[in-house]
Amino acid sequence: MSKETFYRKIKDSNKVNTFDLFDELENVPTKGISSKSGRVHGFYIPIDKIKFPEINIRENNKKDKDFELLVSSIKNNKVIEPLVVYYDEKDSYYHLIIGSRRLLASIDAGLKEVPCIIKKEKPSDKDILIEVLIENLHRKNLTPFEEADSYYKLINDYGYSQTQIVSLLGKPKSRVSEIMKVYSIPDSVKEKVTTSELFSREHLLEIARQKNEEDMLFLAEKINEERLNIQQTRHLSKKLRDKSESLEKRTNIIINKITKLSKELCLILESEVDENQLNKVTNKVNEIKCKIDDFITKYKNQIEGEKLCQH
Repeated sequence: MSKETFYRKIKDSNKVNTFDLFDELENVPTKGISSKSGRVHGFYIPIDKIKFPEINIRENNKKDKDFELLVSSIKNNKVIEPLVVYYDEKDSYYHLIIGSRRLLASIDAGLKEVPCIIKKEKPSDKDILIEVLIENLHRKNLTPFEEADSYYKLINDYGYSQTQIVSLLGKPKSRVSEIMKVYSIPDSVKEKVTTSELFSREHLLEIARQKNEEDMLFLAEKINEERLNIQQTRHLSKKLRDKSESLEKRTNIIINKITKLSKELCLILESEVDENQLNKVTNKVNEIKCKIDDFITKYKNQIEGEKLCQH
């Protein structure tokens, strides 16, 4: 079936109206049917005939200001840039590839139909992810978490290397590396930062540089409570890392000494010792063990108390 026959069949079977698009229109990932006039055809499709995509890298949040502005713009000007869909003859629905946010806003704006470019065949999940990712990156409105999730999906699901991602998206290698560090931020910290507009990419990167989850949470709370700018955040971030590195070094020294003493103790106990010597060693080991157990119990209770205060 030719493209012309396919689109004519859609138009006849669904009674949708066509409109013309200039080839120069930005961000349209497919040209559709080219005509001699240099235009391409699009279609106005009823919203109730469009299904949302299974793959969507955006966290569609209707509460953010940008979404409200988009709804207002669509009420006044309709949808200027067409959505991209493919038609599935099995269920007679159009499945959305690109434009989830515009479709949600169109529903809120009360539209009954939206302009669409129709792909003849369903793209692969990989192609859909890449198209959506590139379109949103060009719009520069992905959150760092959405961007990071997309990169890791390309790596884990489709075998991309970081170098290939850099080449595919045309982004600086340093930018891709930074965004991928953001992926390491645990969910408990994400909950803190996604509810505030104070956190820029630079803020998130400083949080991701921390050595443990506790320091990440502490830094995120300080940024939020004291409204730290990026310079103040970098200063506090370095202090936390230096402190953590110092504690880590001291901990490793202690672990190494304990390991060495344990080996020496085993050598002594494996040799012939009298009962008096054995009792002295046993009593001293038990004494140290009791002190360590008391300290660990006290520290655990302190952590649990801090968690209860936070809740």
